[in-house]
Amino acid sequence: MLNALPEPVRIVVRQVAWFVAIGLFTTALYYVIAAALFYGQVMDLVWASGVGYGVGSLVNFGLQRWLTFEDRSRHAVGGQFIVYWVLQGSSLGLNMLLVWAFELGFARLLEAGGPQLGIPAWLVAPAAVFFASGLVLVFNFVCHKWITFNRAIWGEPSDEDTQ
Repeated sequence: MLNALPEPVRIVVRQVAWFVAIGLFTTALYYVIAAALFYGQVMDLVWASGVGYGVGSLVNFGLQRWLTFEDRSRHAVGGQFIVYWVLQGSSLGLNMLLVWAFELGFARLLEAGGPQLGIPAWLVAPAAVFFASGLVLVFNFVCHKWITFNRAIWGEPSDEDTQ
């Protein structure tokens, strides 16, 4: 079925698949590192979470660059890395804003008619996180495809950069 799609669409589908798979892997890595550091009594939860997030993000940057967007050169890595972190910070802020908005909206929906609809109150927070995460995933993919790893912005690597 994938072969029936035009080449540009096939490329984007492949990139989205890699983007999601790498995101799931590096999120799991973040959780494992944070849990190991916290439950191993190496550091408190906040610091363990920060270390896990940092390591997961470093691995995410490298794998997204190499596998998703197929940039194996040493060209513009520093600039891309700075832009990556700026966009990650922006997506964190966007995620928090969306979770707040969805939680507020879902809570009001629940107050207005939730009991009649059979919606349990405990579902509000997970639903807010789920919907916010979906939108932030799209935001992140678009930003990294069109900004962080866009060769039109960073220029094509020379032959020396790819060796």
